[in-house]
Amino acid sequence: MSLKQLAILCLCITSSVADELTPIDVREMDAVPEGNYLTILSLGGNDHRLNLEVDQGAVRCMKTDYQPAADVRVSFQTLGNGVFLASMRGEGITKTQF
Repeated sequence: MSLKQLAILCLCITSSVADELTPIDVREMDAVPEGNYLTILSLGGNDHRLNLEVDQGAVRCMKTDYQPAADVRVSFQTLGNGVFLASMRGEGITKTQF
């Protein structure tokens, strides 16, 4: 089983400032911006959707179609140049992805 596409959190991210979308240079990011993110978890050839909420540096799964991931917590370690190491842990799942 492998974790894919969790890094999608860090691609093409924009932030809302006064009703305008402001592009963010991903290479300059030192944290994942707060908000809700729809991510795809690929396991054993099957894709599962996870709605993740980032709030004050804490990430939790709000909704998913993959029950073992319902209680996951995700942490991000900044590696530099907009690259993060994402670690996903829950009762039935433990995965890490760049």
